Formats: sequence, structure tokens, C-alpha cells
Amino acid sequence: MGIAHSGLSGIVAATTDLSTTGNNIANAGTVGFKGSSVQFADVMAGDVGGGVSVSSMRQTFTQGSILGTGNDWDLAISGRGFFKVTGSGGAEGTVKNDFYTRNGAFGLDSKGYVQSGTGMRLHMYKPTVIGATTIFPVTTNTEEIRIKQDDTQAKTTAVLTGQFNLNAASAASGIATADATPPASVTTDIDPSSATTYDHAVTSAIYDSVGTKHTLNSYFRKDLQNADGTSLWSVFTQSLKDDGTTYPTTGTDSIYAGTVTFDANGVLSKIKTPATAGTTNTDATVYDLTATPQVVGSTSLTIDTGIGTVGISGTVTMNIDSTTQYSSDFRIVQIGQDGYASGSLTNIGIDEGGVITASYSNGSTSKIGKIAMFAFNSPNGLRQEGGVLWGKTNNSGDPRPGSAGESIFGRIKSQSLESSTVDVTQQLVNLITAQRNFQANAKMISAGQEMNQVVLNI
Repeated sequence: MGIAHSGLSGIVAATTDLSTTGNNIANAGTVGFKGSSVQFADVMAGDVGGGVSVSSMRQTFTQGSILGTGNDWDLAISGRGFFKVTGSGGAEGTVKNDFYTRNGAFGLDSKGYVQSGTGMRLHMYKPTVIGATTIFPVTTNTEEIRIKQDDTQAKTTAVLTGQFNLNAASAASGIATADATPPASVTTDIDPSSATTYDHAVTSAIYDSVGTKHTLNSYFRKDLQNADGTSLWSVFTQSLKDDGTTYPTTGTDSIYAGTVTFDANGVLSKIKTPATAGTTNTDATVYDLTATPQVVGSTSLTIDTGIGTVGISGTVTMNIDSTTQYSSDFRIVQIGQDGYASGSLTNIGIDEGGVITASYSNGSTSKIGKIAMFAFNSPNGLRQEGGVLWGKTNNSGDPRPGSAGESIFGRIKSQSLESSTVDVTQQLVNLITAQRNFQANAKMISAGQEMNQVVLNI
């Protein structure tokens, strides 16, 4: 009879509801888990209702709570994006199936790959270096993240930077009588061993091509103080090599590096430096705010270190942009250089944009990649694969790559995990409701059987 068929369909539907609710409750503590609910539809047998069927299983892709963990490779997404992962099996370079997850509990395996507890490897966008800028082109062609423990390669010093205040109260040496090219001061260098031959000194570390550390000492001497308030300083250098020898080899000698001129307000207005480092008769004006038109090509001095493996064949530059001459004590506002020794990996950092930055013992950093993010037009159309993994389907649409922090993809929170979206209290209520539905439909089948027995007894 129809009542029995309707009751049977109700039991099937209630059983599915009970199973789904039980699965939700069981995964209330699963990282990145999204709860599901069962959708029902009535069944018609002609003009008469014929029971119920399961029309769909709907996943609840709401945002889960984000909880801190302290583990660098625990990652949570605050938004609608997914991580892309692939299995760790198969030979290197083989094509693997792509999966998507919200479970950001990752760590490093023995080979340095970033993977989940089930062996799924996290993907990233590869870096592209353009000049001094690193970018991460967004593409579907991602690669597995691998953190190598190799020491970073040493980098020779090519550019030094320095911002100083030279004391305007310093007395002019009187060695130079005009701003000539070259000035007369170049024929009378300073004696690094005698502080009375210069006004200010600066010490900088420099590195050669294999990371050996040397020292470059720079000396400033005020040579001219003009009646109009302008002044000229000469700059000299001496290198101290790692073996204790100097360049020039005589410790009382120094190398001419150029002259700097300040206007009456103490602002840097002109720089002259050797066109060929270390020479004294090829001065070139590289910066001149007093000329018409102004010369603003460079604010750097060219320096001969005498160490062939430093910079370019021993030559480096020192950018002294924003250096001033005020009537106050000599001050080093900023000083730096771009070289470093080799270094070992000390830390990995991940910012909210998903950029992975490696830090090394030598103070250098390197951007390894950017965690790949993907979104779907219809997340409910994704196929559940187990292990808090989803696969694409025709209903979900193709995965769309994007960057963390942009649009719907969301930001990445490192040292954090996204908790399950399951509300246990609500699920327990659903469980009671599904159980009552099951019991009611079982009663319908029992009633149908009794009615059949009555007919058979006639």
C-alpha cells in the first residue's frame, strides 16, 4: 500500500539525515571542516504524494573561528578562498590530481616540502624578480612549496649608503682654494692614523664575492668655506683587508673619492667623484643643483677599495643622498651596504598576503614564493573527498586563482587554524528531530502492515 512506500522513503531520508548529523558532530573538532545539511523533496505518484527523497546535500561554507596555535606553518584563511594541495606520492615532476582545502595544519616533511598530516603538499606561486622588485604572477600553474636548508650564497658589496650631518662649525683646512677639477685638495690626502688631518670618519663593513668581511674607512675633511656660505668637503677612503693589510698599502695614505659641496643652508648641492675610481685627474660632476640645467644623475661617490673581489673589480659606490651640513655635532643618520656573507636558514615568516619570506643568519632575507589561493563560483558544488579535501566538479566551476588579501580570497593568518563550522548544540537538536522522523515513519510502515493483515483476513 502507498502508506508503506511513503514510510519506507521517510525512513531512508531520516537515516540519511541521521548519518549526516552524526558526521557533523563527529567532526566538530576537525580543522577546516564544513558542516553539511540534507535537503528533501516530496515525491508524487500521479496526483497522490508518494513519499520523500533526498534532493541534495548542502555544505555550509561559512567562516569558522580562527584560533592561534604558535606553529609557523599553521595557516588559517579569513575569507572564501581555498588552499591548493596535491598528493606526495609518485615521482617528482609527475602530474598529480589537484585538491582544495581549508585545513591549514601544515608542517615540513623530511625533504622540506610543506605538507598536511595526510601528506598533501601545499602549493605556491613562483617568484619573478624584476630589478629590485619581486612579484608573484597569479596563475593556475603553481608548484609545491619546498623549503631548502641550503646556506644562502654570499653577495659582494656593490653599494654603500650613508646619510650624515657634517659639522658646519668645522674649520676649513685651507688646502683647496677653489672648486676646481680636480681640487687642489686631492694632492694632499689625509693620514688615517692622524685624526688631526680630517674632521669626521665613518667605518663600514664590506664583503667580497665569497662573503669575506673587510672594512672600508671613509674620511671627510672640510677644505673650503666661502664668503657666500657655501662650503666644500673632500672625501678619502682606506680599506682594511681581512688579513690586516691596508689599501693603500702604506697605512698613512688614503684614496681620493671626491668632493661634496653644500649651499648656505647646509643642503647638499654638488658632488664630484672620479670617473675612474681612485684617480685624481678625471673628476666628473654627477650632481649639481647650481647648474643650468641641473645635474641630478647620481648622489654617489665612486670608491676604489683595492680588493678585486669586492663590488665590480674592486669598485663600489657610496650614496650620500640627504647628507647635510648643519652647525651641530657630526652624526650618522643612516648607514648600510648591500653585501653579506653566506648564511643558514633561521626563520620562515608568512604575511597576510601569503608571501613566504626566509630569514638567514647573515641578516639577509629571501622571498621564496606566495601561497596560492583559489575560489569557486559555487563552493556547494565541490565534491567532498575526505580528509577535509574537495575536488572540482561541473557544478562548482573551475578554480579561479587569486592572491590572499584580494577580493573574496581572504587573508592568511599564520600561526592560526580555522575551527570547524559545526554548532554542536544545533546538531543535537537536528539529531533529535531526525530520530523522531525515523520513529514516525517506522510507525507508518507498521500501520501499513496491520492494514494489509486486515485485508488478508477478510
